[in-house]
Amino acid sequence: MDTDLLDQAFMQGAGGSSGAGGGRRMAAIILLVVLVLGAGGLAYWFVVAKHHAKTVLTDTTTMGLGTQTYELADGHYLQVGLSLQLTNVSDSAEITKDMPRIDNAIVFAFGAMTSTQMESNAGKQLARTTILHDVNQILGLRSGLPQVAQVYYVGAPLVQ
Repeated sequence: MDTDLLDQAFMQGAGGSSGAGGGRRMAAIILLVVLVLGAGGLAYWFVVAKHHAKTVLTDTTTMGLGTQTYELADGHYLQVGLSLQLTNVSDSAEITKDMPRIDNAIVFAFGAMTSTQMESNAGKQLARTTILHDVNQILGLRSGLPQVAQVYYVGAPLVQ
């Protein structure tokens, strides 16, 4: 009895198809459309998204920038070591060539932070995010992808 009600609902929604077969046909068409769209999405994921994920995977290579002392916006000093985690499209020779510009960007990033900000986790994360953005702006994209995946603190940042 429930299947009769379902068939009637499909028949009414399909504009009054004649007979019970019309409702089943409509359900089969809807199911076919859903399956085709699902298969297309799955194919996209396997072909495009999975390939893109491999492309942006980070390399195990890190580039240490050493420990430096930076003046913060409120006159305090920050002593910190930084390291860049490179992506698999990075060109370390290009990064080395651009080190003066990268160092300058780091000076300005920390120079905009206060000692209070750098003592909080949120402030440290903000500085890392800013430096990552600035470094990738300097280096530009290679094969459409950023060259640096992450900026890491080496040891705890020390505010004086």
